[in-house]
Amino acid sequence: MPESLRLRGFRFRPGNPLEPVAGWEDLQPNPPDKRFVWIDAEGVPDAALEELLRDRLDWHPIVLQNIRQASSRARLTPFEDYTHLVLFDPVALAETDRPAEVDAVLGAGYLVTFHAGPCPTLDALFEEARGFKGPPKSPDLLLHRLIFSAVEAAAPRVDAMDDALAELEEEALDRPGPDLLERIVAVRDALFLQQLWLAPQLQMLHDITSGASRFVTPYARPFFRSTENRLRGLIDDIAVYKEVVQNTLELYRSAITHKTNETIRVLTVVSTPLLVLSFLTGLYGMNVPLPFAGTPHAFGLLIGACLLIFLGMLAWFRKREWF
Repeated sequence: MPESLRLRGFRFRPGNPLEPVAGWEDLQPNPPDKRFVWIDAEGVPDAALEELLRDRLDWHPIVLQNIRQASSRARLTPFEDYTHLVLFDPVALAETDRPAEVDAVLGAGYLVTFHAGPCPTLDALFEEARGFKGPPKSPDLLLHRLIFSAVEAAAPRVDAMDDALAELEEEALDRPGPDLLERIVAVRDALFLQQLWLAPQLQMLHDITSGASRFVTPYARPFFRSTENRLRGLIDDIAVYKEVVQNTLELYRSAITHKTNETIRVLTVVSTPLLVLSFLTGLYGMNVPLPFAGTPHAFGLLIGACLLIFLGMLAWFRKREWF
């Protein structure tokens, strides 16, 4: 086993406690009894391991190539002696813009999972396996537990969008601050990322329930169908939240426009009377003879006239409900 791989797993035997795997030698296609093996490997397989998997399990080179390379979409690829699946753990989206990729190979008597880096959902499932009161009876049921755990891990993040969007919508209506637009866009991007990684897994689950893999028994398919319905509900929620985000964005823009119009109206109401007063003061500042310029109370009369004009214009604006 290459040192770059961290290997762990169990041997499942009916009526017996779980046994840790010793290594890749525990992998055996079509075991003589009902036991099966789950091996989880973190890291990238080297040439020696690839040769072992080709010789022992007859894995196709394209499967090994897909395990080495990062994939962009979940998918299911059936082969005669096994099924290769690519799925994603969305928990990693909290720290990066990409979920953890898991390559799973399901065969008669084994389930092998590969992931290049940490995978929180697999870690939790591995710890859960230590305390299984009723261990899975077959590798396809163990695969269902893995996919179900990944879907359930995504659910709280999708559900949390409801409260976040309600808060953003209320803030956009009552107090649209300068940082609100940035937070709305951040929520929209998070929804797009979740839909980007969850939607292809829905098609993969549909393929499983449709019988695309002969290693998923008819008994196990209803479990996958239930998870498919759960995932479909989450994707429908994301579609609704995207509409809410768009409406919140439009509400924010309308609120900003309304706020700008109110500011311009106040400035107009204040500046318009001042323009008239500026005209009068400029007129009486000219070095030419003007009416009442020689009277001793000319300054007081001018100030009084300016005040009356200013108050009169404000009263007229108020009557027109301009403010």
